[in-house]
Amino acid sequence: MDTLSFNTAHYESLGCDYYQDPLNQPRYEFIFKNVGKNQVILDIGCLDGEISKKLELMGNIVIGVDISINGLTKAKQRAIKIVLANGEKALPFHQCTFDMVIASEIIEHLYDTSNFLKQIKRVMRDDGYLILTTPNLATLGNRIRLLFGKNPSMDICLEKGPGHIRYFVKSSLKDLLEINGFSIKKYESDIVSLSPGGKIRNKKLAKWFPSIGRSICIIAQKN
Repeated sequence: MDTLSFNTAHYESLGCDYYQDPLNQPRYEFIFKNVGKNQVILDIGCLDGEISKKLELMGNIVIGVDISINGLTKAKQRAIKIVLANGEKALPFHQCTFDMVIASEIIEHLYDTSNFLKQIKRVMRDDGYLILTTPNLATLGNRIRLLFGKNPSMDICLEKGPGHIRYFVKSSLKDLLEINGFSIKKYESDIVSLSPGGKIRNKKLAKWFPSIGRSICIIAQKN
């Protein structure tokens, strides 16, 4: 089965509403504040190119990669440099091309996470950085659910669902990164949800207690 091919319809339906969702904004803030300018950036899973365009406007050279033809068509309309590729299999770039790689909300969809990270390491310059975000399995809500004998809230791999097939906490993601040649330089979270659906949420709690936050937000350096 090709990565993400089973849920392409759902994946391609994401767009402006997804980016403008207040729940997602703190995660994008993490990306923007850690990028800087004058970087050559690979944005894996760029979808319609909204984030890539903002990174470009910050003074960077950005190439967006995605498996979604519809998403890349929209990205092209934003005048983004785009490449159709499946990052789990191979990234069609030369070795040591990019200063920074961004993989936001991607790794949880992949079967071969090690090859994905090896591909990223290959195309990254020796002093390059990876910005990676992924849902945190150990959120406050999930811990409370387990305490009361209920299943954690997870996106299951369904034919028409989001297709999350990997679940991480900080320690498991750290181990995976280290095995594949990266070391973590920064670890944060975005928000702590205090109600179902995140209508009540707190950014300060995520800063103080990132292990219970909604997302794992990591900057890792190539070893």
